[in-house]
Amino acid sequence: MATFTLCNSKTITSIRKRAHCLSLLLDNYRWIIDSYVSDFYTSTHWGKLPKSVQEYFDNVDPAHFAWLLEKNEVANTNRLIPPLILLTLHCCIHNFSLNRIGVDIESPQTQQDIASALLETNDGDIVDTRCIQQCNYKNGQCMDMEYMFRKHVKPKKQHEINKLGQTVKLLSKTCSASQVIDVGAGLGHLSRILTFQHGLKVTTVEAADGHAPKACSYDKEAKKDVCKANVKKICQVMPKSLESSMKSLENQRKKENKIEQNHCHDSCIRKCNSSSTNYYGISKNGEQHVSCDDKFDLVITDDKNVLKSDLYNKFTEDNDLDYLPSHVICKVNPDIDASNFLDIVNIRNNNGQNQFILVGLHACGDLTPTLLRVFVDCPEAIALASVACCYMKISTDGSTRLANFPMSKFSKTLPFCSLTYVSRELACHFIDAYYQRLKANDQHLKIHSYRAALQCILKFACPQFKNGDYRLVSKKGSRGTFTEYAVEILKKVGIDADSVPQEMYQHCEMLTQYWKRVVAFYTIRLSLAPVVETFILLDRALFLNEKGVSSVLVPIFNSSISPRNFALLAIKQ
Repeated sequence: MATFTLCNSKTITSIRKRAHCLSLLLDNYRWIIDSYVSDFYTSTHWGKLPKSVQEYFDNVDPAHFAWLLEKNEVANTNRLIPPLILLTLHCCIHNFSLNRIGVDIESPQTQQDIASALLETNDGDIVDTRCIQQCNYKNGQCMDMEYMFRKHVKPKKQHEINKLGQTVKLLSKTCSASQVIDVGAGLGHLSRILTFQHGLKVTTVEAADGHAPKACSYDKEAKKDVCKANVKKICQVMPKSLESSMKSLENQRKKENKIEQNHCHDSCIRKCNSSSTNYYGISKNGEQHVSCDDKFDLVITDDKNVLKSDLYNKFTEDNDLDYLPSHVICKVNPDIDASNFLDIVNIRNNNGQNQFILVGLHACGDLTPTLLRVFVDCPEAIALASVACCYMKISTDGSTRLANFPMSKFSKTLPFCSLTYVSRELACHFIDAYYQRLKANDQHLKIHSYRAALQCILKFACPQFKNGDYRLVSKKGSRGTFTEYAVEILKKVGIDADSVPQEMYQHCEMLTQYWKRVVAFYTIRLSLAPVVETFILLDRALFLNEKGVSSVLVPIFNSSISPRNFALLAIKQ
């Protein structure tokens, strides 16, 4: 069952109650979410768990821990009934957390429900039991996208830009805005799908100056691919006689070195993206019509067909790139105001547009709270599509003049309203992947115990060592002995392995036999990750509500592909 959650004047009471319950739950388990699993042995985490919990985990295999991570899964009662405290925790976690099951954003019913929510014609949480997201992957490629949009893009990113592109298009239709500002755009993969597939005008903002030149290169490449696709589609619907004539003329032109095969005038793309034609320029009334400009017009009917002599003169590469995405190199600082932001996206690019949709795909750390503030303060920002990530990088220590967590006034009044770096990092973990590892009873799960045992040696050899200073990654992992693992890691961190007494290695080797306990503690801790993420996301929705803007939290990605899958969507009324 896929759900998405609405925060407006009608639902604000229930949202506040939910946030309050989340804060109480987090406060009760604060010591767990603030603990490093690598400190399991050095800080004696196991002894802090209730005896009933210890006995339960000591008597079941890791495959039977997985139920803690899934809402609709129950414990295996054929082996051992879990203690009431675990059952209660499981119930609270999955009742108060946002449901991660992705909606089918392509479904007309889902789109109608989201649009109704944004326009405040719905009263509460919306449940879509029919439209669960399905992903069409083949050989690691997202086959829901055309090849031209999959080039240079990793499979995970393909899924994300495809689904977010459809979501932004829905916002565009709902609020009648065709201008998009994509902040933190990277190489502009999202901007190209918004431009060429959805017909939107896009400006990207990216701090890394090395990304813009490559993004421009990819834009031109995508333009050529789109032109080729248009020509191919047109030829497919042409009568055979006309197609033969066109091919003959094409060959003649190629011999004269006047054109390149299958390149189309870019104004044709603009026409093809108009409301009267579909993506490939096929008229909705059944007639096939291609229009490039005043000098070129080809109409194909069921009768004799007319081919003007300058047809393929227009299938040439053009240097006019006005319709391509516009790329801006600029760092968006946390304290930027609306006027400065408009200077970046309007004056520097001379767009001359008023209303726009503000988009951030996995905008890291402080960037997402910054975009939310720009959105509420900027009248021209009419809609928002924000997908966050890297919660641990949010500034909460007063390093900026604006608090990025909590953002809402209501959250600041709650019993538990502060999250440490460790707990915010927990919210970014990949629960679905670990669920599968538990189900498979993967022997690599022992690595948690190896790292925890290694911490004993690190504390002995280097008392000032801090968690997070080094990535304790081994190529062998847990396939070898603990001593082999420890020697490899110690070399990486600059500690002489021979300086560690053999008795220490033997003691740590003995500790690793309790690896299932470490996995159990990690599973309990990981089960609380959705609680932390939900608390952060609801705080942002509450912030928008306090600024007079309704919003909806929608899981637009498949969480098994993209774990940070919630989009915060809003349209100003």
